[in-house]
Amino acid sequence: MKKIVYFSLRNEEIPTVDAFEKEHPEFSLERIHENLTEENMDRLEGADAICVSQVQELTAAVYDAIKNSSVKVMATRSAGYDMYDVEGLIKAGVRFCSVPSYSPSSIAEFAVTSAMAINRRLPQFVSRAKQGDYRWNPELMARRLQDKTVGIAGTGRIGFEAAKMFSALGAKVIGYDLYPNPKVEEVLSYVDDFDEFLRRSDIISLHMPATKENHHLLNKESLKLLPEGAILVNTARGALVDTEALIEALDSGHLAGAALDCYEFEGSFITKEVPVEELDAAMKKILQHEKIFYTPHIAYYTDDAIASLVGVALEGIVQILNAEDCPTEVKA
Repeated sequence: MKKIVYFSLRNEEIPTVDAFEKEHPEFSLERIHENLTEENMDRLEGADAICVSQVQELTAAVYDAIKNSSVKVMATRSAGYDMYDVEGLIKAGVRFCSVPSYSPSSIAEFAVTSAMAINRRLPQFVSRAKQGDYRWNPELMARRLQDKTVGIAGTGRIGFEAAKMFSALGAKVIGYDLYPNPKVEEVLSYVDDFDEFLRRSDIISLHMPATKENHHLLNKESLKLLPEGAILVNTARGALVDTEALIEALDSGHLAGAALDCYEFEGSFITKEVPVEELDAAMKKILQHEKIFYTPHIAYYTDDAIASLVGVALEGIVQILNAEDCPTEVKA
């Protein structure tokens, strides 16, 4: 019987895990609620595969333990895998698979919701109401979404869904992608030059992976290209945005607001309960900023997405261990 060790098990994942075990009695599945760390890496013993889901980076000792174990496959229950040393694992003979698509409409829906909340200045109004200020303020008067241009940066599955939703609400939608998809042009028009794309985006919604090439894609200089009063929505990866530069642009009034579902240094606290005083200085500024609508990496967090993440990740393991074709495998 082949053994899968399932790390970072959350309660909402249990029904799908239960269903997998019933469907695949030829696999034994060991459930561990904690992330894979040096403290529990001894649980790798005898495993044929591991299934993980964590923002926290693995240490060198954990990677050594994986490479020196019987593990043949590592699957992540996420689309992004920039937090893992995939190249090193593959070189060591450990195959790797992810979940490229898992309910893109869930994330797109959240991006649109966040953009609308910022556009209508809800964080400011709610914050002030809690402090006893119920006045209408001309500075917080909004413009209708259909009077704005929404820029979709990254027009893959999630970006396409977001573009369709923004378009249905009456906004003009433009897109930027190194690899344009003709199908997406049903709901947006592409802009080839990124600087020009920024200049035309009243709202910019990020749907790109974190790579070395686009690290801090939005920085002090590029943020200045956005129109006065523009809005940033990031439901992708924190590393796409220079946090200090963003806060500076918000403080100066150049940007009207930002919806952030991710932060570039979130690995130490996401999915945990951590006192605010223990967070780094930039994260504290995010939480305290009236113009920022922050959420803890939960854009995907729907029942549909959870079931898909678990199911596709485990199916990738089954396909690889059974020497079948695995379309979700990441190649070196």
